[in-house]
Amino acid sequence: MKSFVANIIITVVVATVVTGWAPPTRRCPSTCTTTSTTLFMGRAAAVRAATKSKTDAKKAKTNAVFGKKILMAIKNGGSADPDVNTELREMIKQAKANSVPIDNINRNIKKATEQKVGDFSQSTFEAYGFGGASMIINVLSDNANRASADVKNAINKKDCKLAESGSVLFFI
Repeated sequence: MKSFVANIIITVVVATVVTGWAPPTRRCPSTCTTTSTTLFMGRAAAVRAATKSKTDAKKAKTNAVFGKKILMAIKNGGSADPDVNTELREMIKQAKANSVPIDNINRNIKKATEQKVGDFSQSTFEAYGFGGASMIINVLSDNANRASADVKNAINKKDCKLAESGSVLFFI
């Protein structure tokens, strides 16, 4: 009896390799939506995974923003010591209030003290949106050309107009 079962399993594996045939699998009904995960653990797991990926993306974005702000605070303040650099102290307080891990804060402080770190620059763009709504866009980037190209591209995609420097800030 054992040899018969083993023979059937070997035959199915050989048939799969040679002809591309695979044994039939259970099909999902047409109302079911499947995700592109390799493990099919059910719809609840897929919902949890999607929710977790959204929150992880928000956390990563927050951590990156505060990392850049900490770098800028150290570059502007001149010291990596929060007791001496008040701007850095305030950035650390804001980062902790937004649940940025202490390890990330310390890693960014260490990175800012290295000589290889590129200087971040802050750029301000002014634009007019739909219905004449005025927008002020602040960008913190290590590459000013790429940042301006990205902002101009985003503004043009939304049918907005890039304003001259000072025209929107004049109203504030």
